[in-house]
Amino acid sequence: MPKKFRIVPSVGKHMATDFWDDDGIILIDWLEPGTTINSTAYVVTLRSLCRAIQKKWPGKWAKSVLLQHDNA
Repeated sequence: MPKKFRIVPSVGKHMATDFWDDDGIILIDWLEPGTTINSTAYVVTLRSLCRAIQKKWPGKWAKSVLLQHDNA
């Protein structure tokens, strides 16, 4: 007789916006469960990214920063 597996409900999806470069992770910004990204939330994330770059790699902030957006 084949084994029956108990079905467990999924924990759910969690959306994160992450930024990195060749030196490592700069910022991971988690979105609140049940919400979607909108322009206001994205502006807040980009401001957090600016602060994270200034804090972690201040020398890079003096150089130009190029972002590549990919909605995977």
